[in-house]
Amino acid sequence: MTHHDSAIESQLAAAIAAAREALDRAETERPTSETVIALREATDAVASALNEAMAGVVLDGASVRQVAAFARLAPNTVPSRLSNSALLADYAEDGKVSGDAIVRARYDQARNPMSFTPRRSTT
Repeated sequence: MTHHDSAIESQLAAAIAAAREALDRAETERPTSETVIALREATDAVASALNEAMAGVVLDGASVRQVAAFARLAPNTVPSRLSNSALLADYAEDGKVSGDAIVRARYDQARNPMSFTPRRSTT
């Protein structure tokens, strides 16, 4: 397992756990304002988990179009979602991870897969 794999697993596990906890709070016979709040939190946590999973799949070689198809998203929405992932956030420019940035992240990972850490922003 590479550092990238453990980083993804950690982020995914945290997001999935948060979604489950929020869904557990949402279970009720009659919806209340707390139900709505819990469901919104679950939705946000699932979106975060999806972003992390998409980043991992892109780093492993899938194209943005492939990932969009897997997630049933429009391809033009994926670069901004990748910028919200912990794994690729530091490769983002103007709120998006470009194709060139993905190539760079893959290169960084291939150079040293056991200690891959995302690039740190200089701005």
